[in-house]
Amino acid sequence: MDKVKAKNPGWKRGLSIDKAKYDVMRSAILDCLKKRQCTHTEMANYTGKKLKGKFPGSIEWYMQVVKRDLEGKGVIGRVPKTSPQLCEIRKR
Repeated sequence: MDKVKAKNPGWKRGLSIDKAKYDVMRSAILDCLKKRQCTHTEMANYTGKKLKGKFPGSIEWYMQVVKRDLEGKGVIGRVPKTSPQLCEIRKR
């Protein structure tokens, strides 16, 4: 089984998670953010609805790990001076 070493800014070390789960969650997060900027709660609701019954494991836990990895890699980021905090895809 292939693994991904997920970066987690602010945590002591990254986490090693199943690549297939990582890829599914990454796709769901980016799909959510392609539509518009989202709060953490909106992203959790979106991924929860999209993956319910199709994803083995805790959707919220994997969403948080993959979200932080994508932030650490600069793929997504937090929008400054927004309350509640919004997240968006970073332009490259």
